[in-house]
Amino acid sequence: CEKAVADVMLVLDDSGSVGSKNFAKVKRFAQNLVKPFNIGKNKIRVGAITFSWKVKSQFKMNRYYNKKNLLKAINRIGYRRGGTNTHLALNYLRRSSFTRRAGDRKRVPNIALILTDGKSNILSKTKKAALELRKSGTIVFAIGVGKGIRQYELKIIGSSPSRDHVFAVKNFNVLSSIVKQLVKRTCNGMYNVLYLQIVEFLTLTIQFITIHDAQNGVDCEAVLV
Repeated sequence: CEKAVADVMLVLDDSGSVGSKNFAKVKRFAQNLVKPFNIGKNKIRVGAITFSWKVKSQFKMNRYYNKKNLLKAINRIGYRRGGTNTHLALNYLRRSSFTRRAGDRKRVPNIALILTDGKSNILSKTKKAALELRKSGTIVFAIGVGKGIRQYELKIIGSSPSRDHVFAVKNFNVLSSIVKQLVKRTCNGMYNVLYLQIVEFLTLTIQFITIHDAQNGVDCEAVLV
């Protein structure tokens, strides 16, 4: 990810079923995810929210441009307990996190890394919120932990194809086993979006030149020859 540019949000489930000891493992997992990132104001920005009954903004993407301070901030995230209102977290990302005020940049890939250990309280609302988030252009990675997860719900939350954006592990002790693969997929997602944006820009530029030349009576084929 050395040359990648992206706006990344960590979305951590701190509901009652996680437990304080496991939440400490979640934070270490989050730290290991961002360690390979090239953190900086004009590089990769990282923010974080937690969710249970309610969503809490831990820090915005324009808060830490230094990796050392970012890792410390992740470690300071507190554990709250509560239910699993996943839909509130997804809506918060779209409405509050990926906004200019919170550090979001135009024409920069938006990536959400969502970690949860259980079923959302209201599946229908989770499904709707996930669809709206993906439609906004955000690349969503869904990470499920433990026996309480629903695989099909993770697929609802994550981007397509699921094989690249959905991960599931048996317990919190083995979260470290997917770090390398998840980092690779995340970085690939950053580059893929940038590539598509470049292609779109070039396509629009060519269309503009073609229309402009046609209006001015320029023979494009003759110019090319």
